[in-house]
This record gives sequence, C-alpha cells and structure tokens, in this order.
Amino acid sequence: TTPNSARLQLTRRTGAAVLSDNRAQILAIALCRGKIDFEELCSALEHIDFSFSLGGQDLESIWPTPDEQRKVLAAGVPKEELREAERCVLRIASIQRSKERLGFIRLAQELTAHESPCRERTKLAREAQQALLQSRSRGLLVTKALGLGNHFNYGSGARMAGVGAQGFSFDALMQMKTIKGQGNASTLLHFLCGMLTKTDPTFNVTLASELAPVVAAAALPVSYVADRVRELRAQVNIAADELEKHFASYAT
Repeated sequence: TTPNSARLQLTRRTGAAVLSDNRAQILAIALCRGKIDFEELCSALEHIDFSFSLGGQDLESIWPTPDEQRKVLAAGVPKEELREAERCVLRIASIQRSKERLGFIRLAQELTAHESPCRERTKLAREAQQALLQSRSRGLLVTKALGLGNHFNYGSGARMAGVGAQGFSFDALMQMKTIKGQGNASTLLHFLCGMLTKTDPTFNVTLASELAPVVAAAALPVSYVADRVRELRAQVNIAADELEKHFASYAT
C-alpha cells in the first residue's frame, strides 16, 4: 500500500463519506494535499486576490461542482466528522461563485504573463514599420523596381508617356525573389540590388542596416500578439458578463 492510499484509507475510516471514494481521492490530492495551501487559496478567492499565485495548476478541471457542494451541505454532517475531501468541499461551498472567482485570478495572471511578450512584439512591429518608412535605400529599391516593371510592361517610353503603374504592394516585390536568372544563381531582386550597387557601392550594406528592425520583427511574428489579444479579449468579455449578471455575489 502506498503512503497516499494508506492516508486515504485512514481518512475513509475516520470521516463521514458523502462523495464517491474515487472523487474524494481526486479532490483530496488536488486540494488538500496539493502544492497550494488550501486555506490560503480560499482566502484569496474570498478577497479575489489577484496577487495569489496558482502555480500553473489547473484547478478548474477538478473543482467541486455545484451539485457536489450542495450534496455535502445537504448531508448536514459536522465539519469535524467529514472526510478530508468533503471538508474541502464544505469550505468551498461557503464561498459564493468560487469557480468563477478562481477564473478571475487565473485571467489576471494570464494577462500579466502575456503583457511583456506582447509589448515586446508590438514594439518590434512599430520599429519595423518606422524602418520601412524612413529607409532611403528601400525607397530607391522600390522606385527602381517600379521603373523596371513599367519598362517590361509598357516599353522604354512609359515614364515619359505617363503610362504604367504608379505603385505596387510589397507582395509583388517579394515575388521578384521567385524570378531567377540563368543557372538559378540569382533572382530579379538580386539584379535590382546589383543595379543600385553600381551607383552606390554601399547600397546593400546600407539597406541591410536600415531594415535590421524588420528582420528582428519577422523573427517574432506579430500574429502571436493578435492571437493572444483575441483569446484574452474573449475571456475578459466572459468575466465582464459574469460580473454584470452576478455582481451581488461579489459585493461583500
């Protein structure tokens, strides 16, 4: 017999059972003998203490259901005569909307945990945007690409004739990477940079330096921020709805 099972058997012999043995064992291990002090947890729930650490434990998945709480209350057994698990359930039943309070604390900790990485990614995205707008080399490259495209599509007199495209998306610029020269050694984008390097030998180095923030931002996609904000917004809306519907349960 393991120490845990021996301890549970002792509890069964010395306390009144209301819940099933299997359910009582799950609750006793998770709540009464877990890493978190149970009474401190209950105090945090009563005061909705956002500073209380849940230690990454998924307590919501094993939390006593309203039916289990009502069952223990309805049994009318004095606390000192109950098993360990039922005593925990009885204590939880004294806290109005305890699972929802637990959810508030969990949400607060998730918001705090994701604040730093979201801020970092947002900062990188802003820096990348500024780099793109302010890069002189990027402007020269785009202008050269636009002129080359109009030359191919409308002939050498396109600019003088006032015909051709006035601009293009960055997706089109990236497509130039797929247009390869003889032997697949270089692309149209390489060719454009080569043309500009003939005018300014430092062009490639300058372009790489000016767009360094873009490279850094690309390594940490802003989609992470969008996904997390979307998920957290949904959870915040649920919390707001809970408070609106059950405010009286949290007023004391």
